[in-house]
Amino acid sequence: MSNAAPITDVPRRYLAPEQVTFQKVERGIPPRPQGDYSCSFLIVNGNPSIHAWASRGLTMKYDLNFIYAAVKNEDVIAMMGALYRVTTVNSDSVDCARLDKQDFPAHIWPSSEIIVPFGRTASGSGCSLYNGGIQVLSIDKPRTEGKQALTAEMRITQPRERVEKKMEDRGTKHRVKVGDLIPVNDSKLHFRIEKIVPADEDKKIYGWVELSADPVAK
Repeated sequence: MSNAAPITDVPRRYLAPEQVTFQKVERGIPPRPQGDYSCSFLIVNGNPSIHAWASRGLTMKYDLNFIYAAVKNEDVIAMMGALYRVTTVNSDSVDCARLDKQDFPAHIWPSSEIIVPFGRTASGSGCSLYNGGIQVLSIDKPRTEGKQALTAEMRITQPRERVEKKMEDRGTKHRVKVGDLIPVNDSKLHFRIEKIVPADEDKKIYGWVELSADPVAK
């Protein structure tokens, strides 16, 4: 595990309201927030998908947006430094209720706002950070019993690639475990992998990879 230290101490407040309602937008991304989070949902390939922005300055020094594609009633998702259960999915809104931290083990409950959702669909879920894209392609459990770590395969697209490369040529795959660092912002910054949470259909856990709240010095 890396001993890299945070390169900045960003004051932050986890919003985590008890209830969150995502209002439908007809197309594209929700408007950037003037304050805290801008929460909305859109239809992706016929499936309702949660899409939210976090603003620069109030909760963090960078823009973050994430998509949970094809959400369902009772799904457990991570956002805003807490866990939420999707309580209602209808034609014009998605409602979520904050869950109790004491009901979940520490290796699942998020300590950071930077979540990369791992979708149950082939595409659509992921997050954007510093104008680069991050996707979780797979989360793999150890093949044998013991202390082997969970690993995740992630695709990271740097901002410059969006300008210089065709869509099909963008992104670099990384096989990671907790403690590893991944490059963002054209490799100027690195974030630590804090948690890898596989999807669990029985417990309705959606699945995600959590990154450190702040970039770290490599």
